[in-house]
Amino acid sequence: MRRLLLILAVVLIVAAVFVNYTMFVKTESFLGTTLEAAKVESDPAVDGVAGDPTWREAKELKGKNVRLKAVYSEKNLTLLVTWPDPTMSINTAGSWVWRDGKWRQNRSVVNWESFKGKRHPEWLGLSWNINASGFGQQGCVSTCHSEVDKHHKTDNKGEYVDSWNILAKHGYGPLFLEDQGWLAGSVGASQSNNLKFAPQDPMDPTQITEGRVQFFGFAEDNILSSVYDPMYPKDNPSTRYCNQCHTAPEAVHGDDGEIQYSLNLSPDRETPAYIEVDPQNFIDAMILTKDEIDSGEASPVSGLKPQETEAIWKKYRSLNAVVPQLILQKPSGSQKDIGVGAVWENGRWTVEIQRALVTGNSDDVQFSDLHKKYEFAVSLWDEKDLVREFRQIPLFLQFKK
Repeated sequence: MRRLLLILAVVLIVAAVFVNYTMFVKTESFLGTTLEAAKVESDPAVDGVAGDPTWREAKELKGKNVRLKAVYSEKNLTLLVTWPDPTMSINTAGSWVWRDGKWRQNRSVVNWESFKGKRHPEWLGLSWNINASGFGQQGCVSTCHSEVDKHHKTDNKGEYVDSWNILAKHGYGPLFLEDQGWLAGSVGASQSNNLKFAPQDPMDPTQITEGRVQFFGFAEDNILSSVYDPMYPKDNPSTRYCNQCHTAPEAVHGDDGEIQYSLNLSPDRETPAYIEVDPQNFIDAMILTKDEIDSGEASPVSGLKPQETEAIWKKYRSLNAVVPQLILQKPSGSQKDIGVGAVWENGRWTVEIQRALVTGNSDDVQFSDLHKKYEFAVSLWDEKDLVREFRQIPLFLQFKK
């Protein structure tokens, strides 16, 4: 009898541990669909460090991989997003390499596997419903992959979604340049001195595996519409940029204002337009800005003799760098609404995002009613979907008084 009672006690203990474990796993995987924004007196610094004490006021929304927090002041909404990423990758299919005395783009030198079944390009995307029907019931699925044609749109004319694209640019067009450029760093970029790389990677040996990098810049600010919406596409800098390679998208449109990037591409499309003459480190080489061009730190490629190009390229190779596809610059107008500070450190991203509660721009969601729940969606890819549990459910931002 005593032995039977002992066995029964052990079984009950194991069962209790199992139930508590499964409850913990479930809770850890997904705590809920509402992200609460805590009221704070002053805004946290947008630097990707997340060291401000104001973040202690915010409740964390947890997914299996991603963690989100939000705070707001009298003027601004600030988001904190963190997730694991074993390698920090800012190389792309369209980056330039000097090979056998000729400039070539990465996709012609290596088998670039992004979006071809083996790897996936990396980005963070936040979408905020303005007035799209179905968004509150379906979340991301209602627009990023709509029920009508399954690609980045709303289903009805006059319905719009505000889309913030962060870190990497999601490509498009006949050249299939998915993950085609790096958006962060137009204001500044820096690195620690102990970076380590993945030299044996056949596609991208420039990936960082250890160290710390920091970026300051802006999110790409877009608006999603229906196909053939009478308001879009507009003749603005974003549309003109897209028209360089393909017909402007029918449903994804950049906000008004100067965009934060231009193609680092010569008029004949055979070489990069500019190269930094004396890059100081890996990040300095991989991030090319208009300020560096204006200050003379970067030179027009067309003005270089072959031996000069060889000497500069030798510096790039010593830094394990390539020449970037995009030239970054400070945006203007509605394109400059969203400030970003981002840090990758030893396998984890910490990203802070800040925008005014009310911008007054018709292509932005306005957080003007602090009693309202705002519908949003998250898309986060790092070679795989890191927010699968959030993909087909509505998420809400609520301002806590």
